[in-house]
Amino acid sequence: MPEITSETPRETYTIAGESFSVPLPYVPGHRLTEGEANALNQTWAENIRNNLASRIKEAKEAGSFDQSVFQGSVDDYADSYEFGVRTGGGRTGDPVMAEAMTIARDLVRKAIVKKGIKLADVKAASISALAKDLIGKNPSILETARARVEEVRQIADVELEGLEVESGEAEAEPRKGKAKAA
Repeated sequence: MPEITSETPRETYTIAGESFSVPLPYVPGHRLTEGEANALNQTWAENIRNNLASRIKEAKEAGSFDQSVFQGSVDDYADSYEFGVRTGGGRTGDPVMAEAMTIARDLVRKAIVKKGIKLADVKAASISALAKDLIGKNPSILETARARVEEVRQIADVELEGLEVESGEAEAEPRKGKAKAA
């Protein structure tokens, strides 16, 4: 159990419409109980699931879903995912290069599977290195990535055109935490 003292940092949470100061006892180096470890592992797995769901759904709808290829995507994402760090949805500031790496990694994984090699036997770093080489040798990957990023931007522009947002409509309020039923 974490030790909560007067020195423990606190944050205001709204519970059932009322504001409360909630202690935030976890700091780097805190030794986890089994229950805490289970809760963190569950949140970790749910974050990975939530962050990859749309990509997998799109591949299924396009008929290009391959379980072993996407297992590699899950492994790559988990390998680079920093728990609790918001990245803005990508690991690079360049959305075109991020998309190109996604395309190239998937192509590399498909080639590995086609050769009869188990993806679990290939390190994620090796797949990424092969993907970078593939992008360098095949400019059409960058062209495809540019087209996909532009398509997403155009969709966002169309979707956001009719969106009406009034400034100052809502006042900032304390972060809302989830209240547990007693």
